[in-house]
Amino acid sequence: MFDTEFGTGPGTLSPAVPVVTALLVALFVIGLLYRLVGLL
Repeated sequence: MFDTEFGTGPGTLSPAVPVVTALLVALFVIGLLYRLVGLL
């Protein structure tokens, strides 16, 4: 799926993918920390 997308338009998707993944990971980590602090 990603291979075909990168093959067709690497210039349009390459810059966006790392940013989106970083945001998702950051939100996920913040959510886990928020839950841990709430439990404590």
